[in-house]
Amino acid sequence: MKKLNHALIMMLMLVIGGVGVYADESWICPTCGEERTSNFCTEDGTPKQNSSQTVNNASGNSSGNSSGGYAVSFSDVSIGDTITLGTYEQDNIISNGPEDIEWIVLDVQDDRALMISKYELDVMSYDYFLFHVSWETCSLRSWLNHDFLNEAFTSDEKALIPAVTLTEEANSEYGTNSAGVTQDRVFLLSIPEVLKYFPSDNERKCTQTEYAYAKGVQYSEDMIYGWWWLRSSSSADSYATFVIYNGSITDAVLAPGDYNICVRPALWINLGGSD
Repeated sequence: MKKLNHALIMMLMLVIGGVGVYADESWICPTCGEERTSNFCTEDGTPKQNSSQTVNNASGNSSGNSSGGYAVSFSDVSIGDTITLGTYEQDNIISNGPEDIEWIVLDVQDDRALMISKYELDVMSYDYFLFHVSWETCSLRSWLNHDFLNEAFTSDEKALIPAVTLTEEANSEYGTNSAGVTQDRVFLLSIPEVLKYFPSDNERKCTQTEYAYAKGVQYSEDMIYGWWWLRSSSSADSYATFVIYNGSITDAVLAPGDYNICVRPALWINLGGSD
């Protein structure tokens, strides 16, 4: 049976009263420009925009896309803000180019901020070759720090993103360790981090982009919330953990080669701007 378009499915859900599709208030879809009352645009599937503060990605630039030629910097960034930085394909309409990436600020320490993508941006295997690997050696880590980093950000934007030291802690339930200390510019959250910044299951629920959806994701029955990878070890050192559609953290034995789990990149940025 041919797979239905995601926007069409969302429209059908509105007609039959699908669970969780109605928004608290109307909003203007940034893609089609029409007023909507559901959590997704019934025309193109664009998710409802967050009403929290959005901070542009560069001083003096309101477009949300840094094109180079000036120093990129942020100001007045607070925990809970939504920041626009970089671009990545999201609406699955390749002809109109990549869309601005929205990031949720999780933490602010001195002149740095920790952020995670607001949406599940892509679908990737934890490791391409089905090997039993750790975060330190998996292909997803390499993809985030090379392919994604270079595709999503300009040279000015990349200058904002420092390499940070990640020390893996043992999985508290099983006592397993994801092995080693790594230096990463883009990474996945660990179990301790996701519990700290998203303390409830509801806060951990996340929607996928149209682009990720089209690649075939694991999602909830209402087709809104997807699964997303974490970097911590599972019940065996060679398996990763992930958040499922209802927001709970799962460490079931799932092979790293599974391709239907989403990626929510995380990174630190220098608030003072690039050098």
